[in-house]
Amino acid sequence: MKREYDFRNKRNLVIILVLAIIIIIIFSLFIYKYKHTKTIEYKVNTGSILQDNHKKYINIEEDGLLKLRWNDNYYLKYQKKKTNLGKNVIVYDPISNKLKLYGKFYEIDANGKINMLRGETSINNTSDTKFYKMADREYLLVDKQIVSADRSISADNYLLVELDKMGNAKLTNNKLNLKTISPTTLVTSKYTFDIANEILKYGELEIDLKKIIGSSNEYVAPPDDGKGEGNETQENQEQNNQVADGGGNGGEDVVVEIPKDPLEGVTVEELKSKVKMSSIVNYQVGLTSADVDYIVYDPYNEYKAVYALIDKGDKVERVALSKTESHVVINELKPGTNYKLTFMYTIIDYETGESKDNQFDEISFTTKKPVYSGKITGIYPFLDKVMTYSIDLDTGYRISNLSATVTYYCQEEEEVVRKTKSVSHNITGSEKKVNGSISISDCKIVINGTEKVTINEVTGSSGVITFD
Repeated sequence: MKREYDFRNKRNLVIILVLAIIIIIIFSLFIYKYKHTKTIEYKVNTGSILQDNHKKYINIEEDGLLKLRWNDNYYLKYQKKKTNLGKNVIVYDPISNKLKLYGKFYEIDANGKINMLRGETSINNTSDTKFYKMADREYLLVDKQIVSADRSISADNYLLVELDKMGNAKLTNNKLNLKTISPTTLVTSKYTFDIANEILKYGELEIDLKKIIGSSNEYVAPPDDGKGEGNETQENQEQNNQVADGGGNGGEDVVVEIPKDPLEGVTVEELKSKVKMSSIVNYQVGLTSADVDYIVYDPYNEYKAVYALIDKGDKVERVALSKTESHVVINELKPGTNYKLTFMYTIIDYETGESKDNQFDEISFTTKKPVYSGKITGIYPFLDKVMTYSIDLDTGYRISNLSATVTYYCQEEEEVVRKTKSVSHNITGSEKKVNGSISISDCKIVINGTEKVTINEVTGSSGVITFD
């Protein structure tokens, strides 16, 4: 009995020692990974564009720092803020036309070979065609030009493709933001990409991308009706194209047949998922307004209200939208200001009977600044001892006051001295130009060609606008 007891004690001791060793190894690996990732950081150059972990674009106006954390997420240290960018980061530099990828990417080449890339990957020229799988239902296409098979979509340099489970896709880059609502094929100089079916083709070589790290895509191609090769009929295709283009020619409403019983054969979750087909298609930004084209695809008439929220910093305003229109103009914006526009819809929760507000798309943009330019028109150093200047005004934005600085250099014995003088003008009408002069009696000899006029700020209906 004593021998059996000793055997059990020894066995328990061995188990405890093994567990202790495993814990020590795991803890050591954690410490190693923490110390290793703490030293990994990359510079993000001024002018670059990237997305945070919520897919919102960030324009880098001064150099930032990209750091890898122990949880494999990248964080951007920029303007005294730390922003989570997620596990995969795409940094595009429009000045050099270069891309840098951070994280884990699966590159599929023309031979069907799969290369798993980690850390930093540099693409020095976007004309070098590439294709990457980033994660489940997420892809990156790189080429000088990327178009859809019907030429209704066109993107330059790179395109991020994010599928939903119904086979629709959100397509984005630094200039494009739209969603597909019908099966779409993208074409580059070397390959085609059938988005809904997740099929990549290099010539005759067909690659099923679902087999690479798996896929939760539930899209099933409709059965062949005997017309063509299983594609949609021409009538349906034209109708879908109208929806994708924000209303088709002439902005006519798209007529969608609504079943007598909207819930017949359709689950509540399927109804709610229709929001994935509604999106902001395009937008253009001016000085004090933003023009937005959007799609509201609501075949079952489930949306009780559709509206937009414009975040103006100190307040959030609500703008009602029409489900049958596809265009809205947001007015009374301030030039040179950042805004966030969120598109929302209201539905009735079929389980509780209560109304619920949900978001279906969002964009951030910066309104343009008015353009002003000044120049020196004359230097009279002897009798009048004045310097004259003129400033061209932006006729698209009326102002009441303008302030500027005139800079010039004087030669005084063996020393060159920089001089500045502030000037201000009241603008009473719709002038296209203002003229003025400053005294240069404090300057013995003006070094001609070094003078300049710098605009500091203007005052208009939207308040004061400053210039760097």
